[in-house]
Amino acid sequence: MANNKILAGFIDFFNTLLGRGNSTASGMIPVGGPAIYPDPNTQNYIDKGYGGNGSVYTIISRYHRKFGSIPRYVYKIKDKNAYRQMKALLKQRNYKLKQLRDLQVKAYDETVVDDNPFAELLNQPNEHQGQDAFYERASAFYKVTGNCFIWKNRGDIKGLTDDAADKMPPLELYVLPTQCIEIIPDPDDVWGAAGYVFNIGGLRFRIRKNDMIHWKTPNLVFDAYTRDHLFGMSPLKPGNKFLTEDDSATDAAVAMQQNDGAKGALYNKQLGRMDPEQKSRVDLMINRKINNRSLKGAVTALEGEWGYLAMGQTGQEMELMDARDKGFVRLCNLLGVPPMLFLTNTTYDNVKQAEKAFITNLVAPDCTSLRDEMNRSLLPDFGLDSSYTHDIDISMLPELQDEMSQMVTQLSAAWWYTPNQKLEMMNEDRSDDPNMDKVWIPNTLVLMEDAALSDANLDSYTNDSTANPNDPGSPISDSSTGGTGTGNKKRLPATA
Repeated sequence: MANNKILAGFIDFFNTLLGRGNSTASGMIPVGGPAIYPDPNTQNYIDKGYGGNGSVYTIISRYHRKFGSIPRYVYKIKDKNAYRQMKALLKQRNYKLKQLRDLQVKAYDETVVDDNPFAELLNQPNEHQGQDAFYERASAFYKVTGNCFIWKNRGDIKGLTDDAADKMPPLELYVLPTQCIEIIPDPDDVWGAAGYVFNIGGLRFRIRKNDMIHWKTPNLVFDAYTRDHLFGMSPLKPGNKFLTEDDSATDAAVAMQQNDGAKGALYNKQLGRMDPEQKSRVDLMINRKINNRSLKGAVTALEGEWGYLAMGQTGQEMELMDARDKGFVRLCNLLGVPPMLFLTNTTYDNVKQAEKAFITNLVAPDCTSLRDEMNRSLLPDFGLDSSYTHDIDISMLPELQDEMSQMVTQLSAAWWYTPNQKLEMMNEDRSDDPNMDKVWIPNTLVLMEDAALSDANLDSYTNDSTANPNDPGSPISDSSTGGTGTGNKKRLPATA
């Protein structure tokens, strides 16, 4: 008896652990258990999110490809007030491109700095990657895991003090895999890091604090013991259920497409109970004439009198597809990417607006966030002060060309700008012609009384270039002679 109680206790324990109670108020035993979600950790975000979920990969890849394609240059700042205004504008939404170009012209010198080691490093971060590939990798880790770790390779610094090593400018920049990085907390600063550890196949490599750029998302979780707040938070952590739902919906859709059960039942109205041999022949005939992919949409005939019982679930199939679309939209909103970039039931104008919003509301602000982190860390390494910066230029992106066309129309009427100033606003090279630095005033406007006086003194009112007003035989004669014309003419007022 005691053994039975112990066994019953274990059964109750496992039922509770699996989410299955012994009974409900009605005495019915519930079917199934609680939903099961993958462990929310960095490795799963990469393996099961970016690497294992088609929806997440579709959204993230659109993001990091555009992020990597944004051109970046090194500039010398000439107007810090305009520079601050431009930085603030890039973080806003739905700003005008002309505002940005005006502030860029004021903030920076005329030429891009491309002949110093800092600019050369940004153009070729390391021997294995160009600029686009480097920034694509950085933004992908940032978006998927909430963290991006960039290692500054200064070369051989063994035996050097920290001060001596800090004076050696970086030779290369590498984006390290987030799942392989550990942060060593600073014992004297609950918000600080004393260094980093890079795990490669069980080998642990220590990286100095000043040799790492850590770009991360906000994380409101605070733990003074584990120091989890030193890491950024992946958007897939709160979106773990969305991700699981999308995986389940995809699995159900695949199962439905591959084998969703019988569409209906075919029965014979005349024959009685068939023996196994007859049944085998009937099954063979049905498979050959009906259950055949090559005969999809064809009409076939069967001998005898047959009946058909439909068992389709078209409504449920449609609900499943609708649920998948809604789940994809939720993932887009979670990752900050406009869903209209992917949906097929939207208009061309809506897609164009979504592409513009994608750049100005998501990609550009993230680019400026990484820019600030890299400037903060790299400028001192190269002995550059705050009068230098590396920055993005989004004015020539095809998604914003409609605004560029509007800018052309606006600048054509802005006569108070010199032609060279207009070229700079259009991101074009200045002209060496000295006249391009002068203000050109339109001369097509005159006062109303001047226009009336000009009409009164016109010598000819015809399009006939051969007409002679002094010739009495001409279609138009001079009014002062009292002559009259018979051609296409306009009468002048009588003269005194």
